[in-house]
Amino acid sequence: EANSALTPDQVYQILATTSQDMTDRFSIDGPPPLVELDPIDNGVGYDFDSGHGFVDAYQALGAVPTP
Repeated sequence: EANSALTPDQVYQILATTSQDMTDRFSIDGPPPLVELDPIDNGVGYDFDSGHGFVDAYQALGAVPTP
């Protein structure tokens, strides 16, 4: 527990700002390797395909302010 005083909104903001952008779609159907599909339109930042992106727990924990 890095900081139990964080509000849910603060946790959300930390996760949103430290996530890794996802800009390409991949198919997971069938055997490996993954097949790259079309790029995500306007894939930089928040989008409806991947939200804020892939959660980077290491970066998120590093962004948590000390109590």
